[in-house]
Amino acid sequence: MPSPNMDDGSMLEEIMQVERRYAMLIGEVEAEILRRRDYELGVVEQSYAERALDLAKEISLRESFHTVDVHRDIDLSIDDGRAQGTSRPGRRSVPPQNQPPLKPDWQVQRASLIKEIYNFERIFVDKMETMREMFYNPLKIHNTISSADLQTIFRNSTEIEENNRALLVDLQALILPVAEECKWDCATIANDVRGVGDVLARKADTLRVYAYYCSRHQNALDTVTQLQATVPAFRDFLNLIRDVPRCDYQDLSSFLILPVQHLCKYELFIHNLIQNTPPEWKEECNSLSMALDQFGRVDR
Repeated sequence: MPSPNMDDGSMLEEIMQVERRYAMLIGEVEAEILRRRDYELGVVEQSYAERALDLAKEISLRESFHTVDVHRDIDLSIDDGRAQGTSRPGRRSVPPQNQPPLKPDWQVQRASLIKEIYNFERIFVDKMETMREMFYNPLKIHNTISSADLQTIFRNSTEIEENNRALLVDLQALILPVAEECKWDCATIANDVRGVGDVLARKADTLRVYAYYCSRHQNALDTVTQLQATVPAFRDFLNLIRDVPRCDYQDLSSFLILPVQHLCKYELFIHNLIQNTPPEWKEECNSLSMALDQFGRVDR
């Protein structure tokens, strides 16, 4: 096993070897992204930040949604190492019969949301994998910090990655066959891709691992700050890894926050998908409402 006190040059060389292994794969992914841009929905999509802002404005107008502070309603009582999630009084799914009338562009909106959900999950899984391979694994292999500190920082992040990878597989199986055949045509996606609510509702119970992670997120950040001040090898490692392109030049805290941000966004996605689903699609509306209720209980 390499020495935990290995010099910066050796550590940087090992990091760059990992980076080179992924260079070809990254190139292939970028080429695929460029190819698929020819099959976009025919509308200019908003940037992620703009979309998030629009969603935040919409949710702020609805008393039934309060997802600003993911920690606020977590029950911190622990049983066998898990936080006990509690549902909030007053949260209700949107009954299909009470849906507002569909907007004229509902097909564009629904197709865009389906695509956004798929890409959102794909990017999240990729970033969780990056955190594991570029931060967790090297720190564990080189014993840069103690096992207790490693557990405090990363908690059950690998379990979250595994669960969401399974969710991504199910979404791919549902969405991609239709999307690739129709070249992401709005009307076809909107009408033929049904069952997103079923997929999400089936996975909701496994996503309860988020409650455990989120309730201890601040403790993880505090531990990172403390170790940076007291363990030079840890501080040097974080400074080196931040300059690796695969990490998008982001620090560890930017990766640790990802699971905290991830779950509540699904409520927004599902809510908007309900609003852009014809009420006569009763099975689809019911499954989406069930998924919304399930996710509402998971994150609190």
